[in-house]
Amino acid sequence: MIKAVILDFGGVVSPMCWDPYIISNIMIQVFSKYGIPYPDNFPEIFKEVSNKAFFEMDKTMIEKDLRDIAIKALDEAGVSCDNATLEEALELVRDAKFCEIRAEVRNILIKLREMSLKIGLISNTPDVHPFRALLRENLYDLFDAIILSCWTRYRKPHPKIFEIALSKLGVKPNEAIFVGDMPHIDVLGAKNAGMIAVLMTVGERYWAKMGVAKKRADILADYEISDLSEIIEIVKRING
Repeated sequence: MIKAVILDFGGVVSPMCWDPYIISNIMIQVFSKYGIPYPDNFPEIFKEVSNKAFFEMDKTMIEKDLRDIAIKALDEAGVSCDNATLEEALELVRDAKFCEIRAEVRNILIKLREMSLKIGLISNTPDVHPFRALLRENLYDLFDAIILSCWTRYRKPHPKIFEIALSKLGVKPNEAIFVGDMPHIDVLGAKNAGMIAVLMTVGERYWAKMGVAKKRADILADYEISDLSEIIEIVKRING
């Protein structure tokens, strides 16, 4: 019997929640505001630094802060920026509307709640911009548990982040479905945690473009969907 549905954020709840070019250009707006010199290739530097950090985190499964990633990029770019200015830039990133929510998510969450299911969210994220997006769209109250890796320090597929979510929801692993878009992170992590794993085949835009969300023959989900609304029928089928 399925008692809970846990969703990934990027690629599932959101079609896009990360873009180093957008983030670096938000930072550039703040640099320009205060007359801080920066190289023309700062967006490329930020992209390379952030990509390297994410690939390292895939191995360690321990989160790095967006602040630390930004400081590393500033150092490599030779940009002198004080803490207050950096924080102003990061606040703009946290509230930036590039981190969007799929239009159908609200109705799907409401239907899941009407089915007496608990709803959770687990997101690998170096900062709270996914949480801010949920607040902005008034979706926070539709979740029973929201787990961000920047809070727990553990990143999927680390079993601990799944254990934290299951504990907060008060369900056993075999009573929960996890929906994610990255086989080596979401599917692998959910299955190792003893959960039913659902692969969202239309992944987060940036990481799909980078090729890291490709399906893998060695990591198979229990179900595949291309539209989040399909999760409703999957639950009905399992629960009879």
